[in-house]
Amino acid sequence: MIVLIMKMKLAERLKHTREVNKISMRKLAEDVGVSVSNISFYESGKSVPSAEVVFNIAKYFNITSDYLLGLSDEPHGSFPSGLEEKLERTSTLESENSILYEKIDQIQKLLDGINKDRI
Repeated sequence: MIVLIMKMKLAERLKHTREVNKISMRKLAEDVGVSVSNISFYESGKSVPSAEVVFNIAKYFNITSDYLLGLSDEPHGSFPSGLEEKLERTSTLESENSILYEKIDQIQKLLDGINKDRI
């Protein structure tokens, strides 16, 4: 039953994505390396593409394979809860580190100058 649902989701989402992007079956078939009849079978739910073909189609349309297979409703994926904030914080910390390293370099140059004066 689950396989049938996934097959129908894939058929529906593949056709919708292809049509929204105004890509012909022929063009998609050529670009992902399958026959036009394969694309037709995928879109009608008569056949299921291999994992490699699902990956290639997802990559072609810049969407996730989870979306194509009906495992996610987010075509472009989403960050796990809290991850986006952590990434922003990491970026801020990297920026602050860069400033600190510049200050350390300035202090080191001052100290080098003082030591040269003493010699």
